[in-house]
Formats: sequence, C-alpha cells, structure tokens
Amino acid sequence: MKAMMSHAPGGPETLELTEVETPEPGPGQLRIAVKAAGVNFPDTLIIRDLYQFKPPRPFAPGGEVAGIIEAVGDGVSDFAVGGCFRAGSMAASPHILSPMRRAATKFRTQCRSMKPPVSCLPMAPRIMR
Repeated sequence: MKAMMSHAPGGPETLELTEVETPEPGPGQLRIAVKAAGVNFPDTLIIRDLYQFKPPRPFAPGGEVAGIIEAVGDGVSDFAVGGCFRAGSMAASPHILSPMRRAATKFRTQCRSMKPPVSCLPMAPRIMR
C-alpha cells in the first residue's frame, strides 16, 4: 500500500508518498482498516520537529482514527473482524495495529457507510504496543 510519510523535518510539502507493507497483527493486537483519520495542529509541529514529542523517522503523522477491524491477533476476544473501532493517540494510516487494551470504545454505527473526508490522506501503518 502507499502511505504519506515524514522522512525529513519540514512542512506538509515534505511528506512523501511511500510504498509500505500492510502490517500483520501480533498477539493481543487488532489491525484496523482506517476509514477516517484526524491530523491536527500538533501534527504540523511534529513533522517540523517543533514539538516536544519527536518520533523516529520515517513516521506517519496523525492522532485519531476510526475504521473497521480487518484482522485480530491471538488472544483477542472482545473484538471481531468487521466490527467498528475508534481511538485517539494513534498514527493515522490506511491500516494500523492496536493493542486490544488501547481500543477506546466499540461503537455501534453503520461502519460500512463511513467514508474518509476529501482531505483524508493515506498514511503509513504503525504498530502500537
């Protein structure tokens, strides 16, 4: 899959469309097909190295995600493939891995009708532990 990645400090013009692998969930993790992602003002500071948090590069900027559970790792019991998912403090990506314990909430909506906003850019997969 292709993802927008920060490889060097700078503004949005420095983000690069990069080919990345789709992550496989490990024990206790969920893989989420992201349908909407929030990229906020702090993310514009992070990509410029002007924020106190400086993730190692390359990374995908972004914080909040909502989507559909696409795969589950061993030991996951409260979530199932096809279920809805939303969480904060995660990288915005087309696919993310999240530990089951970090799932903010399971919510009941018509997930199939979720569409990313026009400004939603594909980002890169992250493994959250």
